[in-house]
Amino acid sequence: MLARVDAPAESPRSSSAANTEAPPAAEHFDVKATVLIKSISHHIEEERAGLVPKVRAALGRKQLQEIGAKLEQARRRAPRTPAEPSALKKTIDAVVS
Repeated sequence: MLARVDAPAESPRSSSAANTEAPPAAEHFDVKATVLIKSISHHIEEERAGLVPKVRAALGRKQLQEIGAKLEQARRRAPRTPAEPSALKKTIDAVVS
């Protein structure tokens, strides 16, 4: 089960101890990141409540295990950081193949 991530009440960028000369884009980063985290968390909860039970009911144990094994292989092949060369292509190849 994934833990829900809540944004801190006061971000490091907004604390009085933080550098007050941060560019406007940096100031908005925390807000955008918080919205993204909440959106993804909501999406995960929707899938857990709706999609996952339907897939479990529709597929047999063997099929689910095969899908799980393929996902695990793709995860191992996927790039770990965006800084790796051709990270996007590697990610697409890992998911598609």
